[in-house]
Amino acid sequence: MPQVSAAQRGADHPLVSVVVPVKNEAGNIAPLVAEIDAALAGGAFEILYVNDGSTDATEQELRELMRERPWLRQIRHERSCGQSAAIRTGVAMAHAQLIVTIDGDGQNDPAFIPALIAAFGGPQHGTQGRHARYRLRAESVSTRSLSIAAIF
Repeated sequence: MPQVSAAQRGADHPLVSVVVPVKNEAGNIAPLVAEIDAALAGGAFEILYVNDGSTDATEQELRELMRERPWLRQIRHERSCGQSAAIRTGVAMAHAQLIVTIDGDGQNDPAFIPALIAAFGGPQHGTQGRHARYRLRAESVSTRSLSIAAIF
């Protein structure tokens, strides 16, 4: 991924959008934002949290984090619509042409995102509608597998 300055990371045209659907994930927000930021350090990215009708402090935590992170956005469903609808909302609102979705509960390790982006050949200008999703299955250390799905 091309290296950019911290100021450029909040640009209107990130190369990668990370969509994170959440509902009542207060306490998990800041650590996951930090992990995604570290995984994509120096790259042109945005993180879109889709708050699916949370009734806890999820919205407040996101607002606080957004104050100093121009690349972090929150989209809010007034009532819960479900994870699939939250993902659809996030993908529709994403600014990048390569979109990665990741669960908001910390079950997916953001450290795998750069490898996922590389597997797609990195963001390509002029290519639209690329969506990548991964889920790390962690039944045990010996049976961990990484599944990748693409929708073009």
